[in-house]
Amino acid sequence: MKTAITEMFGVKYPIICGAMMWLCKPNFCAAISNAGGLGNLTAGNYSTEDEFREAIKLTRKLTDKPFMVNITILPSENPLLFFVRVELPEYPCQDKSRF
Repeated sequence: MKTAITEMFGVKYPIICGAMMWLCKPNFCAAISNAGGLGNLTAGNYSTEDEFREAIKLTRKLTDKPFMVNITILPSENPLLFFVRVELPEYPCQDKSRF
């Protein structure tokens, strides 16, 4: 299946996992990505920056497919959400010509 979503995100199906507190963790995120959708790792599930970094590393080990990270801008009691620094590669997609 080829759509604007599949082309933009490099996924097989135009399915994007929504951000779900307590559910969108590495195993769930990777399962969705491995099935052809765009998995979602929700930052609000983690209390520290180190826990969040480890979750990203684990997700990368579980899948070589694209996934997204959800960082809320809404007020929260979770201090991580105010101090997360996202380190992006120079080119987020493998196909550098898209950007």
